[in-house]
Amino acid sequence: LADVGLSADIVVDDGVCEDCTELKNVDLNCCTIYDGVFKGCTSLKNIDIQSVGSSSFEDCTGLETVSLRSALVSSRAFRNCISLRLFEFSGEGGGSCHICEEAFAGCTSLPEITIISQITEIHDRAFYGCSSLSAVHMDPSVPPILGEDVFAGTSSDLKIFVPSESVGLYKESWPSLADRICVH
Repeated sequence: LADVGLSADIVVDDGVCEDCTELKNVDLNCCTIYDGVFKGCTSLKNIDIQSVGSSSFEDCTGLETVSLRSALVSSRAFRNCISLRLFEFSGEGGGSCHICEEAFAGCTSLPEITIISQITEIHDRAFYGCSSLSAVHMDPSVPPILGEDVFAGTSSDLKIFVPSESVGLYKESWPSLADRICVH
């Protein structure tokens, strides 16, 4: 099984493809993905997906690109995806959405990310250990609520780019990161 693509509105249950080491591409933009579905799929390279559950792609060490249509990134969804170089939110979520705890922890090849305006909270250690992360582009004009150690272990050159009208608000809301905040 090298590729998975489903176009029907279905549910993919917990762990169904866990440790499928030959799986390379996933196109599930109409499906609901539950916990641990693709955990440990080490040959997986690219995914285009509607939503993710907790640990959905954890330890997918070959994963390079992700296109996510929702604005909710569940706990540990992409933890230890050490080859991840491109992550994009390709859709919009409704209401307040979150990047949950350790969602991207250990993604050591991720150089930058854009946080879309629907994100209202970034939970603890969301980007912990993302040692190549040097640019975060914030679209929200109101700073999301920030958990603990969100950017711990990222590049020492990390810059957080925010809308020009929101620089003061971000520096006030995120005082420990104030020296890293810049204008878009």
